[in-house]
Amino acid sequence: MSRWRHLALDRGGKRFRLRDRIVCSVGLALGVFFLILSWGFIVPVEALVKERILGDLPDRLRVSKRSVSMGPLAFGGDIEDQTIKELSELPQVEGVYRQAHFPDPCMLRAKYAGEGLVTDLVLEMADPPQVASEVAPGYQFQDPGEGKPIPAMVPRAILDLVNSGISVNTNLPHISESAIIGKNFDLYLGTSSFRPGQAIRVQCVIVGISDQIGAGGPAIPYDAGLRLAKGKPMVHALTLKLSDPAQTQQLITRLSGMGLSAPRQEMAGRVTSVAALLKFFASLLPLAVLSVTAVALTAILELQVSKERQIIALYRALGATKLQITTIYLMRAFTVALISLMFGTVAAYICGFGIAQYLSVRIPEEILRGATLFAPPLSSMGLAALFCFLLTTVAGWYPARKAALCDPAKVFREPA
Repeated sequence: MSRWRHLALDRGGKRFRLRDRIVCSVGLALGVFFLILSWGFIVPVEALVKERILGDLPDRLRVSKRSVSMGPLAFGGDIEDQTIKELSELPQVEGVYRQAHFPDPCMLRAKYAGEGLVTDLVLEMADPPQVASEVAPGYQFQDPGEGKPIPAMVPRAILDLVNSGISVNTNLPHISESAIIGKNFDLYLGTSSFRPGQAIRVQCVIVGISDQIGAGGPAIPYDAGLRLAKGKPMVHALTLKLSDPAQTQQLITRLSGMGLSAPRQEMAGRVTSVAALLKFFASLLPLAVLSVTAVALTAILELQVSKERQIIALYRALGATKLQITTIYLMRAFTVALISLMFGTVAAYICGFGIAQYLSVRIPEEILRGATLFAPPLSSMGLAALFCFLLTTVAGWYPARKAALCDPAKVFREPA
């Protein structure tokens, strides 16, 4: 028979109609739906969390002294000047920026929406270049000298935490970045609720929100901290400016030999591992659904072959080859896969964008910062298509070969 003429054989008799194909596609479409929907949330959330951990400056690497654990205790230490000098001489490093704890007790007093705030805190001291890119326009992060308000950077993680507390416990509006830039608060240096003492009152002005200073207290310029401190500050972290971010992993290996670690990169690696595990388990359910549906599709196609034995025998008698008969039934299976892929993908996108829109309204903009919560990667759609066509091929192969092996002479001798 003609190469294309045999395709018309599928139109006669008891056909595998569109309704039957849609019914068979429901299970496969569910598998595609769950796969694309789950990966569509896991991938952007992973990227958002890693950006919050690493910051939005890819050429920065935050390092600290590697801690030594003894049971539940972990002992760290300050970073020596010799180590700082060695780091500054590395070819991959363009700059080394210090961050230290203010050595004396400290209290903060501030007001927001008529509410007063008094708290002990650990005041940070940071080199100005570390946060230069995050200082608000019109402000500077430099030691202004005696008698002038000291510029301060607020950790973004703390701002997010405060906003979460406001959402849960009060009806007050969220604290936005623009709302606190230029606002003042008072520091009382030399005293705290645990270590009362003679205090020095210092006024600070907020000049920016930073991802680079960790999740401790606000940071003031390093030189200002030295001027106000009575004791020696402890340098607990360094931020390295890299000449080539692609060499980050090589530099981390070098730092390990110097007794230093990159905790943010380690945490980001754990996030990647957890996301990979979630994607693996998120693929198991769709794969199970697709496999069960493929078994059902095999049974349906076998039933079709049993009902169409007489027609198949007639086609064979008219000259249809085994390959042509096999192609007819495989095309039926592929049609099911195509319908499943189309319906499952459309449903996943509609549902995913709906859920993402619902969540974005309820999550503070300061946390999302324009990031999308639903963005299915092409790999998820490719994996869904691979699962669909592979399983439907396996499901359709046995019935197709069974139909192709029908002997017209034997079939015509069978009672009607």
